[in-house]
Amino acid sequence: MHKLTIALGAALLFTTAHIAQAQEEIVSCAALGSAELNKLEKVYSLGDIRVFYTQQAPASGTDHRLPPLSQVDGNGNGVPDYVENVAKQADVSRKLYNALGFRDPLGSSKYRAVKTIDINLLNISANALAYDGAVYYPSAPGRGPNCTLRVDVSSNLELSGTFTTQWFVVGHEMFHLFQYGQTLFKRGWVNEPTAKWAEYASRPGPFYPLGSPSYTLPSTLPDFQATVVAASTSQNANRFWSRLIDLVESEDGSLRIPAHLLSEQYTDGIAVIKDQTLRGAALISAIYQTLDAEDDIVSHLNGWNSYNWAESDQTSSSHDPRILAAVQRAIRRTGTSNPELNAFLDIE
Repeated sequence: MHKLTIALGAALLFTTAHIAQAQEEIVSCAALGSAELNKLEKVYSLGDIRVFYTQQAPASGTDHRLPPLSQVDGNGNGVPDYVENVAKQADVSRKLYNALGFRDPLGSSKYRAVKTIDINLLNISANALAYDGAVYYPSAPGRGPNCTLRVDVSSNLELSGTFTTQWFVVGHEMFHLFQYGQTLFKRGWVNEPTAKWAEYASRPGPFYPLGSPSYTLPSTLPDFQATVVAASTSQNANRFWSRLIDLVESEDGSLRIPAHLLSEQYTDGIAVIKDQTLRGAALISAIYQTLDAEDDIVSHLNGWNSYNWAESDQTSSSHDPRILAAVQRAIRRTGTSNPELNAFLDIE
């Protein structure tokens, strides 16, 4: 048995009145409009994942059609392979995160109204974006009244690489939805590197490479703030989380992945999951469960809706000391001790 335990202790001890209040809070689904989503007239569904795209030139404004190399329909089913492969990566990565013990976003109380995850293929500057709101678009074609979670993915990814071998961004964005369903804290220094970690569930390798020269955890607050908090998408921020995993978890990285997931392939026959190595699932899961309990405390102290904070409150750096303490607490519960790790755990 892995020595990591997920005892949440006093953070879970709330009054009956507070629990009753949380149960009565309404999780709303916002009706929105979007001129760009209105341009996406096609939909491909895979379970409760829907991918919207267009094959029509717009009357005006941004053209969201796939580039010619991504319009190929090799299996002749009337759907571009790129569209099917985006849906496949979303579906398989989601099922793999579930198999690793993470709570599905559609199983979260925060998203109890949500019925589908909608991925929009758009001509955007970012590779992809995941949104944390429960929404629906009544005027957009093919959407219907279902409450959804929204993910936007660039229609142009394959202009810089073959999707089935070089792109893992859809799995990255799917993990953001898991994060949003788990905790209301939305700080980049936690969410971005751990979503990068999640990519390694399906890409080669056990986690983001530590590289050379060797990486050492920050041992002072200024160093931690400069190299991790203020640089959430940097190499060092990613290496910080890999180093935590390396010091805390002793497994060799081999996973027992369900056979039906290992056999999943893209339209070109390439496996969705590139190997069976990943380290850190138990630790990352424990940290997010600790954050889940911690945000309940913050909701109670401030009188905030337990499922719906203002965006400015979710992303506020004022939570960093509390989040850092929660991360440290989850690590201490593993019982792991060594000088490098202990120096990080002493940061206040």
